[in-house]
Amino acid sequence: DITKKAYANKVVNWKVISNYDEFAKGRGTTDQNGVLTINVTSKNGEPITNGSIVTDITIDEKETVNSVFNLKQVLNEVDFQFFPEGGELISGIPNQIGFKALKKNGLGVDVKGSIIDEQNNEISTFTSSHAGMGSFYLTPDAGKNYRAKLALKDGSIKIVDLPKAIAQGITLQVVNSNTDVINVKIIANTPFLEANKGKSFFITALNANSTYYAATIKLVNQVFLIKISKKDLPSGIAQISLFSSNSEPLSER
Repeated sequence: DITKKAYANKVVNWKVISNYDEFAKGRGTTDQNGVLTINVTSKNGEPITNGSIVTDITIDEKETVNSVFNLKQVLNEVDFQFFPEGGELISGIPNQIGFKALKKNGLGVDVKGSIIDEQNNEISTFTSSHAGMGSFYLTPDAGKNYRAKLALKDGSIKIVDLPKAIAQGITLQVVNSNTDVINVKIIANTPFLEANKGKSFFITALNANSTYYAATIKLVNQVFLIKISKKDLPSGIAQISLFSSNSEPLSER
């Protein structure tokens, strides 16, 4: 009021105008502190870019006061990125896929969700473990497309396409949980094995551009296991790479 005291226990009529179109209205009563909370959903899911809340409050039987509040919807945009282990998503084999969810300010945001196929069937679920990061496993079928259905903290839902799986490929999977060795699994899908069976491939482990491990393997099975002793590697980041016989890089961790 004119003495700056909040109007407590008063009836308020309100309506929402967006782009000069009235699309929501209602009535409520202020609490003992003069507060009234209004929940508004944007029209047809479209952001409110030029809107206002128009209110009138009944002071007494003969007096009504009008107020207009500018309204702009804050979009909770999240950038969601996928990182298939080894570099590419490959059909027909289990792929570990890392992910990172970032807000516009570059900070990670907690997220959980599910992987769905083209018929909206749920394939698997996932939850971030730290700073919006985490991973899940997926065995994509050849020719199928997959999406992630994300549930954000504010209750909103976001749908993001996964990278399309390649029809023929080979990848590295690395487990670094052992204190003595790095366990490396090389997995080829069936079409790649059939096209390259018996061919030689090279695997290397580098640190600061120096090679500390190198080996040649012959592709005879879909899965090949390698153990790299950590005592042969210096401290720091090890770059493990798989190359074809023509020194073409195929997968990297």
